[in-house]
Amino acid sequence: MSQRPSGNKAAWTSRGSLALSVISFLADIVGLAVVGYQAIVLNNTSNMPILLLVICLGFFLGLGLGLVGIRGLEQTSTQQLFRIFIWAYLLLSCITYFSVIFALRSPYTFLLYVTYIALLITPMCAFMILRHITVDNESAPYAIAMLALSVAHFIVILYSYFVVRDTPGWGYVVGELLLWLGWSLFAAYLLYSSSDSDKGRGSFRSMIRNRLSVIV
Repeated sequence: MSQRPSGNKAAWTSRGSLALSVISFLADIVGLAVVGYQAIVLNNTSNMPILLLVICLGFFLGLGLGLVGIRGLEQTSTQQLFRIFIWAYLLLSCITYFSVIFALRSPYTFLLYVTYIALLITPMCAFMILRHITVDNESAPYAIAMLALSVAHFIVILYSYFVVRDTPGWGYVVGELLLWLGWSLFAAYLLYSSSDSDKGRGSFRSMIRNRLSVIV
């Protein structure tokens, strides 16, 4: 009889920790979106290192609370909840990358360029950390979403530099190519890691087969 209250207390503690983790992740994503808007749209980089540091601390706070919540609750439901945030951080990364593509069409400073890179690396690190602590071997959908943006960016590069011939300087061209190459290599790594495992290979093949059956 004395064990039931302690068990209920542990369950409520886990639920409370998980709820606070969700709030921390949501605040972190909103903070990244606001900081990205200020930097990419408004070209405002003031206090950017401090803002990114606070955002990273918020993420690790949510991560720690989430791990405490997972420990006392059903694994399946909590893992699914974490997968939602995996997609949320990936979606934020893709939106940021898409915005940076258009921001690079205008002259920018080296500080702005470094800020763009930091705004892309921060959610991608959160994405990878959540993937590693979650039982999630499915990398193909993430890779395909990133590769789609990579192809779109490459088309924009070809159109801007070879059709319109709008080249503000070789420094701008090299900077954009390095950004595109880094994004593409990371997407290729995700695709390779998906096809490298048996589960990933099977799911990737079945997904491609399903897409082809829909087209045919």
